[in-house]
Amino acid sequence: MTQVIGQRTAQQVEETLADKAREEEELWDELDELDEPAEIREKRMAALKKHMWELQQKKDERHGEYTEVETEKVFLEVTTKQKTVVCHFYHKDFARCRLADEHLEAISRRHFDTKFIKIDVEKCGFIVDRLKIRVLPAIYSFKDGLVVDKMIGFEEVGNNDKFNTDMMEKRLAESGVFGEVKKQRHTILGFAQDNDSDGELDLE
Repeated sequence: MTQVIGQRTAQQVEETLADKAREEEELWDELDELDEPAEIREKRMAALKKHMWELQQKKDERHGEYTEVETEKVFLEVTTKQKTVVCHFYHKDFARCRLADEHLEAISRRHFDTKFIKIDVEKCGFIVDRLKIRVLPAIYSFKDGLVVDKMIGFEEVGNNDKFNTDMMEKRLAESGVFGEVKKQRHTILGFAQDNDSDGELDLE
C-alpha cells in the first residue's frame, strides 16, 4: 500500500465513532494522571468532541465511500465544499472505466478524509469541455475546488489492465490529496493527457 502520513481508513473511523464514550473516558483518565488544571481539561475535552463531530459529519457526507454524483451542480458543490476530492469521469459502456471503479472503490475505503466520486461524462458536458477531457478513464484530483492533478487512461500504471490497486493508489497519492507523500516523482506538467491507446476511449 502507498506510504502516506496522517490518513484514516473508513474502518478506523467507524471504530472511533462506535467507541466515542470510551475515547472520552480514556481522555479523562489521562488528564487525571497528568493532574491538568480544569481549564486545560475542558479545552482538551472540547477538542475531542469537536473532532468526533467532524468525523461524524464526514461520515454523513459519505466519506470512506465511492459515490456517484448525478449532475454538474452536485459535482461543483462537492468539489468546492470538500477540501480534497478525487473524481472519475467515466462512460458506462467502457470496460476500462468499470475497472477503474473497482480500484477507486477500494482506495476510497483506505482514505477517509478524501472524498471520492464519479460522474458520467454524458451528464456533464460543460465540465468535460472546460477540463478538456478527451480520453477515458479520466481521474482528476481537486484541492479547495482547484484541479491539482489528473490521471488519463492507464499509461502511468503500466498501460494495461493488470495493474493492482496499490499502483493506482500510489499514483493518485502523488497529487497530495491523501496526505504527505514520501517521494514526488512527477509534476502535473509532465503528465500526458491525450495519448490514445487501444484500451482507452477517445471522446472525439
